Amino acid sequence: SGLRALDRGAAAVATGARRLDEGVTPLLAGARQLQAGSGELLSGARRLDDGNARLLAGARQLDDGNAQLRTGAAKLASGLASARDQIPVIQNDDMHHAAQNFANPVEVRSSNAHPAHQYGRGLAPFFIAIGLWVFGIVAFLLLRPVPGRLLAARLGSGTVAFAAFLPVLAVGLVAALVLFLVLDVGLGLDPLSTAGTLGLMALGVAAFAAIVQFLRIAFGAVADALALVLLITQLVSCGGLYPVETLPQPFRAIHAVIPMTYLVEPLRTTISGGLASRALRDAGVLGLYLAAALALLVGAVALRRRWTPSRLKPDLDL
Repeated sequence: SGLRALDRGAAAVATGARRLDEGVTPLLAGARQLQAGSGELLSGARRLDDGNARLLAGARQLDDGNAQLRTGAAKLASGLASARDQIPVIQNDDMHHAAQNFANPVEVRSSNAHPAHQYGRGLAPFFIAIGLWVFGIVAFLLLRPVPGRLLAARLGSGTVAFAAFLPVLAVGLVAALVLFLVLDVGLGLDPLSTAGTLGLMALGVAAFAAIVQFLRIAFGAVADALALVLLITQLVSCGGLYPVETLPQPFRAIHAVIPMTYLVEPLRTTISGGLASRALRDAGVLGLYLAAALALLVGAVALRRRWTPSRLKPDLDL
């Protein structure tokens, strides 16, 4: 009976041991999960600690900014109070003037640096240029562009060209002087620079006469028509009557390449005033036109001196 009881007790112990073993396995798994969760909890705690540190730093910066804001607000209040104290007290009698000052805080004054007291004074450069160009056309109605004896002379083409040009230049200078005297003495032009005006007129009549003389030698009887076409083109393109900006685009395009432009513009400066540097630049361009016209004149004379059988013995009509 005692052995049976011992056997039953041993069986119960074995059963309890199995149950204990079965219970330890989940407990071990739970312990492992607890260990993993503890690692994650530790990592989260560290991140929380870092966030708290950043939050503390931001709070300190915010506190510093608030202090600066308080200081700036105090300065602004002090400045506004000082500005308020500087505002003058406007009496009832001064109210109208104060309103005018507030309505027009800036006084605008205009001054004419280069006044042309008469309308004709502004148009004088334009008509001077026309007169000098017309002189070039009329001169060769009275004078031969190049005398035949000069063409036949045993001289260089350059010498012949200048010998034919000098008489026209001399007459042109006299004509320019007469024109100036009529404008100055007769019409009261009174330019700011008499010497500059006379110099530009001399340069202009030389350039225009050389251009027309080249046309007469190169194209013969057709040259007068060409000179008139050039004159009409320049009348509407040189800006003598209206500002260049108001002209149609084709005329604005040729404004900068016609010789009359570079006589009208500097004459405005010498007569009524303006930038001397710009007048000198325009006079230089007009001088280049004169040099180019003289070079073309020499070339045209050289071509005219080539004698052909038809020129030596023209056909006779019977």
